Amino acid sequence: MEPITIIVGIIIALTPACWAPGSKITCEACKAFPAPEMMDPGKRPLSGECGQALGGNVFCKLKRKRKYYKCKDKACQAVTIKNLQCNYGSDREPCEHENRFVFEPPITENPDSEASTSGTSAQIPYYHFPIISRGQETTSETFISSGKNSKNKYHHFL
Repeated sequence: MEPITIIVGIIIALTPACWAPGSKITCEACKAFPAPEMMDPGKRPLSGECGQALGGNVFCKLKRKRKYYKCKDKACQAVTIKNLQCNYGSDREPCEHENRFVFEPPITENPDSEASTSGTSAQIPYYHFPIISRGQETTSETFISSGKNSKNKYHHFL
């Protein structure tokens, strides 16, 4: 065996797996590319029903492992789910459907403005900040402006 083969083999063996890039797909919400894979899905389910439409209002009910992808577009940031594709060996998935769908819809500037019927609450600005991950705890922060003469409020939801 030549020394160059040994050197290259050692370099490849010592390269950490975290340097390998994750897979990327097209976002199902805004069709932007890339939506890189989320290495830590947080508290989202790691498996679920396949969900592929089989026709005649029938869907595939087989249990599949899932991968999560977050859109890089600042205006979207939707989370897309894709069934894990592993069709070899003992890890073979029960079906071969590549079903993709939006798990968390795009963040909108004012999601409650259409639902409001009173004139005053529709005028109050509403901002929804993206989910923030702090260790193993996931929170969502909402800022509500309370009017001209009162203090602004931050609401933290777990």
